[in-house]
Amino acid sequence: MDFQNNENSSLQGNEGAKQESKPVQAVVKALETPKKKKIDVKPALNLDETIKIVEELHRKKEKRNLLANTLLKLDNFVINYEREDDLEDTNSNYFTGCILTIKDENRKEFATKNPVLIAEIVDFLKEKTLAKITEVEAEIVINL
Repeated sequence: MDFQNNENSSLQGNEGAKQESKPVQAVVKALETPKKKKIDVKPALNLDETIKIVEELHRKKEKRNLLANTLLKLDNFVINYEREDDLEDTNSNYFTGCILTIKDENRKEFATKNPVLIAEIVDFLKEKTLAKITEVEAEIVINL
């Protein structure tokens, strides 16, 4: 009887080992099995929709090009100061070759020759143009 008890206990021990190895085998099997990725397949666009997207991207690209050209012109804008003191003097009224003229719809005109004021306006325009370029570039994407 002791022999049978020993035999039964050793069989039970093997079954316990088999039961323990089943979860391990399941993990190994899960790791070996390649997982299938879900791919969202969107229906292809028809020709009219494709043309519309291409035209919109082209319009945005052209807008970006115009802004980039404006920024280049502003970067190349030269303002000479006769004296270093003139940089701080916003009431200075001397002529250095720079003139800023603004006209409204009623043909009313504002003009200044103050290089300090003109330089500040040019810097302001550069900042605004660069911000707009960044905004337009962020819109130039292809959503498929």
